[in-house]
Amino acid sequence: MLFETSTPVMIFFALQNGIYLAILVPIALARVYSSRSPARIWALVALLLCLVGLFTIYVMPAIGLYAGPLFNYATQLKQSGGGLGLPIGASLALVASTTARGRNWPWLDWVHAVVFVGFLLLWAWVSWF
Repeated sequence: MLFETSTPVMIFFALQNGIYLAILVPIALARVYSSRSPARIWALVALLLCLVGLFTIYVMPAIGLYAGPLFNYATQLKQSGGGLGLPIGASLALVASTTARGRNWPWLDWVHAVVFVGFLLLWAWVSWF
C-alpha cells in the first residue's frame, strides 16, 4: 500500500515512546543496588532520566496535565533530540557508570550493550532505509 507504515518504523516509534526507557529502569536499578560511588551516581542519573521520561510520557497525560509550566518543560524535554534525547541520555549515563570505578555485576553491561546496540541499529534502519 502507498501509505502503509513498515514494521521496523512502528517498532522504533514504540521503543522511542517509552518502552526503551522502561527496559532501562531495571538495568539502572540493578546498577544502583550493586555498585558503589561514583558508578552508583551515574546509575542514579540514568534512573532519574528514565523515570522523568516515563512520567512525562505516561503519567502526565493520565492525570490530565495538559497545561502549565511543568507540562511545557516536560514536553520540551520529551521532544529533545527529535524524541531521542532522553533514551540516548539515559543510555550514555549507564555507559558512564560502566566505565566508572565501583561497578559490579558486569553482565549488566552486556545486557545494556545488547539493548542499546539494538536500539541504535533500529534507529539507523528507520533513518536510512
